[in-house]
Amino acid sequence: MTIQHKNTYFNVELKNKFYQINFSTDHVAVIAHTNQNELVIVKAKRPILKKSIYEFPSGNPLNLKEKFVNCAARELYEETGIKIKNKKRFKKYSKVNPMPARTKNNIHFYSIKITKKEYLTRQIHDDEIDEVKLVSLESLIKKIKQGNFFVTSHIALFLFFLLDKNIINYKKSK
Repeated sequence: MTIQHKNTYFNVELKNKFYQINFSTDHVAVIAHTNQNELVIVKAKRPILKKSIYEFPSGNPLNLKEKFVNCAARELYEETGIKIKNKKRFKKYSKVNPMPARTKNNIHFYSIKITKKEYLTRQIHDDEIDEVKLVSLESLIKKIKQGNFFVTSHIALFLFFLLDKNIINYKKSK
């Protein structure tokens, strides 16, 4: 195995003619929602795409010691200005792997119910974000259909949320 590329965020290894991407940590994404099932989305600057895109707050732990739930709370605060002190409010969903053919790293999903007051009294977000928005389920579904909300792992998080809230009902096969 030889490292073909290495930087602060990831390395690329070559082993038996197969390339593997190793990120320094797993990733976290969080869906914040109100009692009315309005969702907080952000318009994040994505230089590689040369534009800003809609997604849920997300990011990486600062180091290997930062717990994923703490990372979720920190990213929510940094990207939206919504401060959550009680980490027990976060609900953990299953983790997913966005590229199992190339990486072992996972994305850890969380949701949190926030009040309208928490949203309206949020503080300033960091400069990686152009916009923080509260949208309805219908509005987000429309954005997905139009290709304006297209990060696959964030769409998976939205599906977890819909299933968790019984917004999508399914019958268990016998």
